[in-house]
Amino acid sequence: MLCMIHASLLMPALLPTLLPVLLLAPPLAMAQSATSASEEITVEARDEWTIAIEAQHGGGAPGIPARNTYVINLTVLLIEGSGWETSVVKTGVEDGVRILSQCGIASARISLWQVRAPAAHRDFHTPSARLLAATLDPPRPALFFLGPTRNTPAFDAEAFGTGNTRTRPELRHTVWITRGAADLPETVAHELFHVLANTGSHISDTANLMHDETAPGRRHLTATQCAALIRHAGQHKLIRTE
Repeated sequence: MLCMIHASLLMPALLPTLLPVLLLAPPLAMAQSATSASEEITVEARDEWTIAIEAQHGGGAPGIPARNTYVINLTVLLIEGSGWETSVVKTGVEDGVRILSQCGIASARISLWQVRAPAAHRDFHTPSARLLAATLDPPRPALFFLGPTRNTPAFDAEAFGTGNTRTRPELRHTVWITRGAADLPETVAHELFHVLANTGSHISDTANLMHDETAPGRRHLTATQCAALIRHAGQHKLIRTE
């Protein structure tokens, strides 16, 4: 799977300049429409579980105590009608978190939300994603599984850190994975790394998880990468010490 270019994680998002487009709909009508849609977005069921992982330590990441292990709490949101099967999502998320065990993550507490939403919000489109994230406001980091993307250019998955959400904070520390994304465990781990380490960088090493194209077995992270993940994720309380 070809990953979206995440360089914008390192830069402020540009303010929209589409005033003529916005003028096509009266502000009150736009607000009423958003309110109506948000009222139809509901959590139908929740399932929670914990997985234990044999943590590694990223080859002894500099500045990271070798004996430290970490817990990550993940919220997984499955949009009903998106085409994703619950069992596939569960397995993909669990296996994806296990890939990050090389950075000392020893357990994950996962909360799966089954979300009902209007048809217009079942596919990935940034304005719809903003409304979903604002309405549901799940604990972060959060992974959304939904239908095909309507964004252009089209990517199988997109991640939002701190640098690219200054004008859209509701998307901060979220990952959006569209139906049909290949190499699901690697995709989950790859996109989570972007968020946890707050980096848009990709690696030329074809064995590295952060190569710009995911592939089965492409899972390695260096000590320096693990150190970046632990520092940023710890600072923003996305992981905690066991």
